[in-house]
Amino acid sequence: MDQVVIATAGHVDHGKTTLIKSLTGVDTDTTKEEKQRGLTINLGFTFFQLPNHQRVGIVDVPGHEKFLKNMLSGLSGIDLVLLVVDVNEGVMPQTREHAQILRLLGITNFIIVLTKVQTVDADMVELAVEDIRTTFAADPVLAAAPMVQTDAVSNYGIEHLVQVIQQLVNHIPPRKNTGQARMNIDRSFTMKGFGTVVTGTLLEGSIHTGDSICLYPTQKTTQVKNIRTYDYATDIALPGQRTALNLTLPHDEIRRGDVLATADSVQVTEEFNAQLTTLALPQSVLKLNTRVRVYVGSMEVMGRIYPLGAEQIPAHATANVQIRLEKPVTIKYGDYFIIRSYSPITTLGGGQILDGAPPTRKRYDAAMLNTLKIRSQGQLPAILLDYCLGQSLYWFDPAAGAIAFNESSTEIQKAVQQLVQTKDLIALAGELLVAQNVAQAGQQIQTQLNHYHQQFPLRWGIPVSILTSRWTKDVGAKATHLIFQYLKQQQALAVTKGCYHLVNFQPQINSQDQQVQATIQAKLKAAGSKPPAIAELIAHQPNGQEVLNAMIGDSVVLLDNTTVMDQTVYQQLVAQVVDFLQRHHTMSLADYRDLTHSSRKYAMLVLERMDKDQITERWQNKRILKKSVINK
Repeated sequence: MDQVVIATAGHVDHGKTTLIKSLTGVDTDTTKEEKQRGLTINLGFTFFQLPNHQRVGIVDVPGHEKFLKNMLSGLSGIDLVLLVVDVNEGVMPQTREHAQILRLLGITNFIIVLTKVQTVDADMVELAVEDIRTTFAADPVLAAAPMVQTDAVSNYGIEHLVQVIQQLVNHIPPRKNTGQARMNIDRSFTMKGFGTVVTGTLLEGSIHTGDSICLYPTQKTTQVKNIRTYDYATDIALPGQRTALNLTLPHDEIRRGDVLATADSVQVTEEFNAQLTTLALPQSVLKLNTRVRVYVGSMEVMGRIYPLGAEQIPAHATANVQIRLEKPVTIKYGDYFIIRSYSPITTLGGGQILDGAPPTRKRYDAAMLNTLKIRSQGQLPAILLDYCLGQSLYWFDPAAGAIAFNESSTEIQKAVQQLVQTKDLIALAGELLVAQNVAQAGQQIQTQLNHYHQQFPLRWGIPVSILTSRWTKDVGAKATHLIFQYLKQQQALAVTKGCYHLVNFQPQINSQDQQVQATIQAKLKAAGSKPPAIAELIAHQPNGQEVLNAMIGDSVVLLDNTTVMDQTVYQQLVAQVVDFLQRHHTMSLADYRDLTHSSRKYAMLVLERMDKDQITERWQNKRILKKSVINK
């Protein structure tokens, strides 16, 4: 793994800071108060090099109960923990609490460091080792963690500890990188000559000098003036690096707990649904509306517990929960959090965020509980499919999915490939259709067309513009386009004469309608270039309007909403107009009237129809031939 951050954890005075000084040569107790009191209040940061010359960041987090919230703010982005135990005292309550918190935060890489071993005899060391193994026997991760005996004052065991660190670092998988920068701010201060400086671990993405980046939850944009990683000036910060950024925003607009991130890549929320695991403590029983302290990233905020699918959450259990906060926090899907009691302050449990923008649902809503179950199981293809179905999506955008579920584009593409193979997603024209939702839409459209055919058996179907506008209003233009494109590809519907219809449908005309059709045709032929109005044409004709509608586009030409013309007559007029324009180049309304022995009214109607048919076009109140006609 390229970039690694190590944290120390353990009881106060068990030697964490001294151990770091022995590893790095740096004293992370930097404030006067810390040195006077002999304990770490704020987060201390430094780095050292492993034998293979890999640079490793190290965070010295506070061990004292009073400063545990500072400890929590330093644990974002930690890859490996040195759990420090003083051989003289063994595992203390805070050691256990720190270990529980670290495990609740999803950390799985530990080295247990026994300190001050040269201050006691071998029997005492053996008792301390036994105490550690017994205490953590129930946790498979901690039970399997390597244990190293050290004495930082004399440097005993330090070289061996470095070797063990190197071995574990070699097997830590690469940090997930979504390409979207994110850094939880755990310190903010000003430096003379520079201005505002913030620090944190860059969790994902990269940041370059000169980048514009967004501060959340205020969503103010700031520019990166300078970057330092591990106390070195650089032009780029990479995922996993302890990073200091010199920003253009004033210091008083930034606080610990804020987040720097690529714009629109995180969520600001005052409530979230999560999977929560409670500790095996009597006070860890969580009832409806219990007030708790919530720690997310570098933020501490008050919130209330709402069990989902149950009336309460028992101790030493894993359950679904909604947490409603008293002020907004900045999160991503899958972020870990810790909850502690309001007063007295005790760690109650922790978990993982599964929905940062939960819909308004009842606490026993089956669909919501099923979604949380799917997400807690962690299978990305199933998560994406449930998301598409739950959001009623007709097409899936992999880039949006990567942001929604805080995944790399590579992992999203792998999941998409599986869903295409199982035919849950359909690849069409470079897009991904959600098969189940598109199928349901197709059934609705086919039902609409079937009803229309039954109601209007003489019509080809619903005009394309009318049917697509209805669906665009409901599902959007892109979804509508893709749905109809898929249905045509699947031969579920067809288009004839500008109308959508079922593939096997053709207009049906009975003997009575055939007689009406013949009557209308005869009247139009007899009228020639001066046809009667539609109302007059179909007067006293049973089902006349429907018969006429079926004829339009075939044997009849629609001039406007009130007038139609026999198709043969219209084509004869077209030939006359084209011949006239080829000889005279322009035609006025009077020219048409004289040529066809018609009237100004019919001249306007017929020539406008020819304009629409791309035969003629207007030019200075006259008509000329379209270039496409001239070139034929």
